[in-house]
Amino acid sequence: MSPNIEEGSALTYGVVIPVFNRHEYLEEALSSVRAQTLPPDQIVLVDDGSSREETIEFLDRIDQGGGISLVRIENRGPGGAFNAGRAELGTDAMLFLADDDLIAPEYAEEAMSVLAADRSVGVVYCNAVLFGDEQGERPWLLPPYDPRTIVLDNMVHAAAVVRLRDYDAVGGYDQSLRSGREDHDLWLRMTAAGVGFHRLEKPMFRYRQTPGSVNRQFGTSIERMAETYGGSSRFVVNDPAVAGIHATVLAALVSRIRVR
Repeated sequence: MSPNIEEGSALTYGVVIPVFNRHEYLEEALSSVRAQTLPPDQIVLVDDGSSREETIEFLDRIDQGGGISLVRIENRGPGGAFNAGRAELGTDAMLFLADDDLIAPEYAEEAMSVLAADRSVGVVYCNAVLFGDEQGERPWLLPPYDPRTIVLDNMVHAAAVVRLRDYDAVGGYDQSLRSGREDHDLWLRMTAAGVGFHRLEKPMFRYRQTPGSVNRQFGTSIERMAETYGGSSRFVVNDPAVAGIHATVLAALVSRIRVR
């Protein structure tokens, strides 16, 4: 991996955008990145083994000047694609962005200000809105980050700005988790490592809802949920200490369910 340059200089960041057989929203996502009031030092597009000819040709036509680069890999899923993009970065932080989502112009600047002001914080994210489907735009009501209850459910969306020192220390994404919730696994391991999380209150992330949205597919598939969260999965064995540390939280939840 490229070295970080945090010590003795202004903090820098790069944006990593994986693409797999879909390009219809990519230009809009890139436009939201280019509109940042604090421009990124690098933008890395990762073609995650696309086989769709239209997507391949679209990526070929993207101008790779001005800090934009394109990396092509065999299909690894979102976690593996983000890891491949991280390997191209020589920055202090990385902003994750799906190819169909959008960020507000001030998001990166506000997030990087937090990282610069507090070295104990390794993950900065923001409130968010859902958009793009028949229900229209509405708030995405995620609770504030809680290092105890995050073991039960994820409350940090994937479009976070992460200090790469901390990302590397926990090994980045586990790319064996290809059924969903690879970001939840990452946040659990960063929580267990004592990394600080900070939520910006303004809704600066727009999460597009489509029939192919990962959260929709995951949330409606019992099989995918069982595969990811089951006791023999990588999700659990990556850091079994998390479940042990928060056993009281799990017990309290079971007790509440039983008395209902």
